[in-house]
Amino acid sequence: MSFNFAEVENPETLTPAPRAPLDLEEAKRKFEPYRQKIADMQAQADALTVDSDESQETAVESAAQAKRLLKALDEERKRLIKDPDQFVRSMNAFVRSFRKPLDALVGTLRGKIGDFQYQKELERRKIAKKMEEEAAARKAKLEAEAKESGVEPPQVMPVPAPKPDTTTRTESGATASIRTQWVGEIQDPQAVPREYCCPDQKAIDQAVKLGVREIPGVKIYEKPITVLRS
Repeated sequence: MSFNFAEVENPETLTPAPRAPLDLEEAKRKFEPYRQKIADMQAQADALTVDSDESQETAVESAAQAKRLLKALDEERKRLIKDPDQFVRSMNAFVRSFRKPLDALVGTLRGKIGDFQYQKELERRKIAKKMEEEAAARKAKLEAEAKESGVEPPQVMPVPAPKPDTTTRTESGATASIRTQWVGEIQDPQAVPREYCCPDQKAIDQAVKLGVREIPGVKIYEKPITVLRS
């Protein structure tokens, strides 16, 4: 079954209204005044040595200025992208309403295709096992007869197992294939051996936050964190 998008075209509803083109270079030029300012501030920061209360105050003020500049940059960015961003968000939300049922549809069909292909694979394995058992029985019989006759048993050529047919192809070029893998699904977390577990960093952080200072295998130390507010 093929789908022709032309069959649902409606120029009145699908053709978007004319929109002003987005000029990236023009938008970039609006940020040029910030470039030299940032370079000057970086040079001052590199040259500053914090070794006194006065120089520390200078560093704090410079960091606050940088944060205020960053905020101004972000506000200008948001102003420039507000209209196109709203368009993109609206269009994404609109198309998402189609994606959910289509994803569900594909999931349904994928499950049915997988079930059928897996049944074929199980049948192939069943045939292969039967062929191996028959070959082993034939070999054992020949060896017994040869032993009874006092001669060397003949060589029994292995019977090739049927090749798996795991790919389905359609006239349009669509394909579906199957592969299998062993997976482990946790049923009882308490019973899982320790070598299959990993430390929980969030749980450790929470314990340290609550006052725990000793945990085997964990280094707990005090780390200075500077909080800057502009």
